Amino acid sequence: MTWFGWGTFKVEAGGRSLIVDPCVTSLVDEPHAERSDCVADAMLLTHGHHEHIRDAHLFDLPKLAPPQVAAYLGCPSILPNQTLVHGGVNVTARSFPHLQKHDVAGKLAILKANGVLRQAVRDLPRVLASAWAIRGQPAEGPYLAYDLRFDGVRIFLTCEAFTELLDPEIADAWGLGGIDLAVVGVESGQEEAASRLSQRLGAALTVGAAVHAPFERFYGRPPVTGFAYPMLQPGEAIQVL
Repeated sequence: MTWFGWGTFKVEAGGRSLIVDPCVTSLVDEPHAERSDCVADAMLLTHGHHEHIRDAHLFDLPKLAPPQVAAYLGCPSILPNQTLVHGGVNVTARSFPHLQKHDVAGKLAILKANGVLRQAVRDLPRVLASAWAIRGQPAEGPYLAYDLRFDGVRIFLTCEAFTELLDPEIADAWGLGGIDLAVVGVESGQEEAASRLSQRLGAALTVGAAVHAPFERFYGRPPVTGFAYPMLQPGEAIQVL
């Protein structure tokens, strides 16, 4: 399993591969996947936020997505707690809540308070180009994690952050049956909650990924620290034997 930055992950086993939420033209200039990184047998999309689906159309791969995203992309959909075979892999979708994000006024206030509003104005052409590219895209959930089973290995993967909104008993139920590798999204200010919830999964190996790090840096939020498990770096791969 390789994390390329943002919510982009690639999972490879037994000669099969899945790419998840490919982002190759990110809005904020931060590490992200290259097109060559996204060569795979099939694609999974987790939810409708632009950094997760805006580049899906660039790749001619079989796609599977939650209903709103599937309707937008014209691909098959998967519902929470449904299991389908996709790209030769048993895929189970798990839905979890997402923290409410700042509205436009709130974002402008944060930018001004952190002294980067002028920078944002300078970047306005790029921001407007991005807004045009993602017009019409869905912008909500369900927000899916994917439970992947292939070649005797079980990988639980979240491309969004575990937060205090997730019921711990739900995480307990997801962990039943044994997870070999849990890859958990972690965001600034939610490290303790993500640690507790990750422990409830009971995985043999757990790692975190700061999936919102580019936005957090842009808005002047502190970096992710204090997660109870190792944190992946963009471009880092992890192997499960």
